[in-house]
Amino acid sequence: MRIEQVGPTLNNASLSLDNTLQSVAGKELSAAISADGTRAYFGGHSGVWRSDDGGVSWFHPELPQPAPGQVVAGALVVPNVYDLAIDPINSDIVFAATGHDARSPEKSGVYRSVDGAQSWTLVRQVVRTANNVTTVFQVNQIAIAPDEPNVIFAAAGACILRSQDGGTAWTELTPTPSTSSDQFWHVVTGTRFFGERWVYVVGSGVWFSRDGGDTWQKDPVGLALGPATAIFVCEAARSLAVHPTDPHSVFVTQPDFTVFVGNYFELPVGLPGRWTQLASTPVIPNGPTDSGSNFIVPHVTPDKQFFLIVSDRRTVHIAHNLPFSASAWHRLEDGHCHVDPHALVLTPDFHPKIASGSPHTRGRAILINDGGAFLSTNGGDSWTHGKGIETLSIINLAVNPVGANGPPTLCFGGGDNSGFSSSDGGAHWKTQDYEGGDNDCAFSDPVQPSRAIVFAPRSEGPNNVFRQIFLYTSGGSGPPNLAAGTGDRRAIPGPVDIPRMPPANTKLAAWNAVSSFFNFGYRPVILTVPGEKPIPDGDTIIVRFTATAAFLMRTWKLSQISKASDWESTATADGPGVKSFQVGPPLPVFDAAIVQASGGHRSPVFYFGDVVHGNGKSLPEGQMFLWKWTEGMPAWQQIVPPPPPVILAASFGPPGAVPEAP
Repeated sequence: MRIEQVGPTLNNASLSLDNTLQSVAGKELSAAISADGTRAYFGGHSGVWRSDDGGVSWFHPELPQPAPGQVVAGALVVPNVYDLAIDPINSDIVFAATGHDARSPEKSGVYRSVDGAQSWTLVRQVVRTANNVTTVFQVNQIAIAPDEPNVIFAAAGACILRSQDGGTAWTELTPTPSTSSDQFWHVVTGTRFFGERWVYVVGSGVWFSRDGGDTWQKDPVGLALGPATAIFVCEAARSLAVHPTDPHSVFVTQPDFTVFVGNYFELPVGLPGRWTQLASTPVIPNGPTDSGSNFIVPHVTPDKQFFLIVSDRRTVHIAHNLPFSASAWHRLEDGHCHVDPHALVLTPDFHPKIASGSPHTRGRAILINDGGAFLSTNGGDSWTHGKGIETLSIINLAVNPVGANGPPTLCFGGGDNSGFSSSDGGAHWKTQDYEGGDNDCAFSDPVQPSRAIVFAPRSEGPNNVFRQIFLYTSGGSGPPNLAAGTGDRRAIPGPVDIPRMPPANTKLAAWNAVSSFFNFGYRPVILTVPGEKPIPDGDTIIVRFTATAAFLMRTWKLSQISKASDWESTATADGPGVKSFQVGPPLPVFDAAIVQASGGHRSPVFYFGDVVHGNGKSLPEGQMFLWKWTEGMPAWQQIVPPPPPVILAASFGPPGAVPEAP
C-alpha cells in the first residue's frame, strides 16, 4: 500500500474565496521562533511543524512507519498543542503544552524534544483522582526564564509545574492562598531583578511570586482567565504576558476584549499590584468570531521603543506605547491574512511599520491562525502564507468514481476553511459550492457516481439551524460538479425547526444533518451492496425530532422533497405519492441522533446510538446505548449494553404438585 498526499496546496488550488476566509492550511494554535529568526515551530491539531528558514516554508518531521503491531517511538501523539516554548540558547530544544487526548489513558502533558521536533518525550503529567474519576489535566502555557533556560514553568490547571534542570524533573507548585476549586491556567516569568525571580499566574484569580515560585501571594484584583480550547476559542494560551525588559509589569487580555497592565515594581511584601485598564481595540467590521483567540504580546525594539499587540479574535492590532484610547490601536496584519488568529511570535529585532526610524532590518513576525502560518519580514506591512503546510481539518471525503480509466471526483468540507472539490482525483482543487466557513460532511454511494450530498447547516444564514442538505446530480452517468458556481445543486429542506420554551428565543434543529453527529457515527446514505441495483434517487436516512419524540425517516425520493412538511409522514414504506417514510417504531430515546444501516436497500439492518441531540456531546463511558431494528421486529432491540436476562417466576404448590399453567 502507498499513501500519497493529494489534498489542496498553494500550487494546485484555485479558490474563489479570498485568503481571509479560505486557506489550503488549517487551524494552528501555537508557535515559537528562535532569537536569530532561522528556526520556528508551530503546533495545533496535527502535531508540531518546523521551519528552518524563518517561516518561509514548513515541514512535519516524520518518523519511519513501524512494523506491524509496534508503535512509533518518540511520537507526539496528543492531538492538541496549545503552547510551544523554544530554548533561548539551543533551538533544537522545544517544549509542547498538550491536552484533550481522547484515548484512555490520556497522554496529555508537557512534552520535550531535544532534536528539533523529530522525537518527543512526555516529561510530566498532572493527574488528579476524585470520586473514583481520574483526570489528566491539560497543560496550557509554558514559560522559560529568558536569562536562565534551565528554569521552566508550566500551567496545568490544578497546579503550576516547575523544572530547574531544563525539563527533566518537575515539581508541582500550588500558588497560595487558594482553595481546592482554584485553577491556574497561565504562567509567565521575566529576567531576574536584583536576584528576585518574579512569576505571575492567572486562572481563577491572580497570584505572584518574588522568589521563583517558592512562596506566593494572591492579588485581589478581579481578573481571571480560563484555558485555551480546541474548538470554540476565547482565551489563547498566551492571554498573559510579561514585559520583555521589565519583570515587574504584566499584561492580561480577557475574552471581553478588556486589556490590563499590572505593575509590581518594588512593592512591599503583602501589597497587590497596581492595575490599569487600557483601551480595548476598536470595533471592526463583522466583529469578533468564536474561532479565534485573545492573545497579548508586549514587544520592545532594539532602540527601546515599546509596542503592545493584541488579538480581537478576528484580526490583530498594535499600539505604540500603552494605549489609552481606541485610536491608539492600528491593524498589524494587512487584511489579507486568514481571520481567527491564535498566536503571534516575534524575533527580538522586529521593528513594526508604525515605529519611528529606519532600521537595517525589521525582523520577523509569524502569525498563527485558522489558515496556517503567515510571515512578515517588513514590520507587518505585508504577509505571505507559509509554504508546505498541509493541516486542513477534514471532516470526511465523498468519492465519485468514473471507472478504472479516469480519476474520481473528490469533495470534502472542513473546519474554518469552507470546503474543497476536485474533478481530477486531487490534481487540482477548487472551492466547494457550499461556502459555510466551517463546512460540513459530503457523502456519495460509489455505485451511483452521478450523485452526492453535502450537509449545508449554514446555508440559510445564522438564524436558521441545520436547515438544508445540498443534493448534486450530474444528469448523466458521470460525477456532478461540486465546485463553486455549479448548476448541479438542488437545496433539500429539513423538517420544521423545534421552538424552545420561553424565554429562549432560538430554535432547535428538527433533524440530525450536521457533522457533530457524523463525528459520533451518523451516516445518511444506505450504500448499494454487490448484487443489487441502486435506488435511482438515492437511499437516505435522517432522524426527525419533535418536542417529545424522534423518528427514523427514510426517503427514496430525496430530489422531490421541496418543503419541510414532506418529512412529516406516517407511511411505513415507499409508494406512490410517498416522499418519505418512517422506519420502525419511534426511536427509544427521543433526543439522540446517531443512526446508520447495513445490508443494502432491500433488507437493511438499522443501528441507533444515543448521543444527545441538544448539544452533540457524547454520554459518559458506560452510559451509551446501542439498538438495532430490521423489518419484522416489533421494537428496537437493545444490544449494547446487553439487557439483563428475563427471569420467569412460577408459583409452585406442595412438593410433588404440578405447577399451574400460566
